[in-house]
Amino acid sequence: MKEADHTILRIQDLFVGYEQHANPKEGIVYGPLTTEIHTPEMIGIIGRNGIGKSTLLRTLTGIQHAISGTIMIRGQEISKISRSDRARLISYVSTEAIHVQNLRVMELVSMGRFPYTNWFGKLTGNDHDILMIPLSGPE
Repeated sequence: MKEADHTILRIQDLFVGYEQHANPKEGIVYGPLTTEIHTPEMIGIIGRNGIGKSTLLRTLTGIQHAISGTIMIRGQEISKISRSDRARLISYVSTEAIHVQNLRVMELVSMGRFPYTNWFGKLTGNDHDILMIPLSGPE
């Protein structure tokens, strides 16, 4: 009996960094990286400030292009996954400060449902159930 493949992320010869340099090698922050992550593993990325942790995460989520190499999510190359499908597969919280005034916690949490809403971004009863929000809204 064949065992199921539980690989959720496969990285092959990945170089991350910034391509705007005249010499692409000067823009490399990290690489080459080759690894696999399987369910139910939990991975932590630690290191000094400015070492490239956020650059790596932005690259793994498809927000930033890789200098070279391959990133596969559930067996599909990340560049071939549509933005809306990627938003359903990946959660990413940026380290950049975003200044939003008068945003309630429930409104912030509700933003996580955005990839599942319609064109207007309106939450349905199912979204309220998932977020455990009473349909009448916050008191």
